[in-house]
Amino acid sequence: MPGPATTRRLSSRLPLATFLVALLMTAVSGLVAVWWGAIDQRFLETADDAGWDENLLLPHQTGLTLAVDGVLLLSVVLTGASFVALRRSRRP
Repeated sequence: MPGPATTRRLSSRLPLATFLVALLMTAVSGLVAVWWGAIDQRFLETADDAGWDENLLLPHQTGLTLAVDGVLLLSVVLTGASFVALRRSRRP
């Protein structure tokens, strides 16, 4: 059975692990947002070059853009909150 020191050490690692996972999630969702931005722009340019042919756009393209941006925003907020929790857990 783990002692109090072991439990304290493990509980102090949880905020760090949470922050690292949130940071990884932010990096990945940022990369996806950059990739999606290029894809979205290409579809918009193609539709515009064809005299704004909406058949050349993806179905629910605006919704996809909002979802990607929302995930990025949410991951940034979660990273900030986990950083604050990490800082508070490190205080004596």
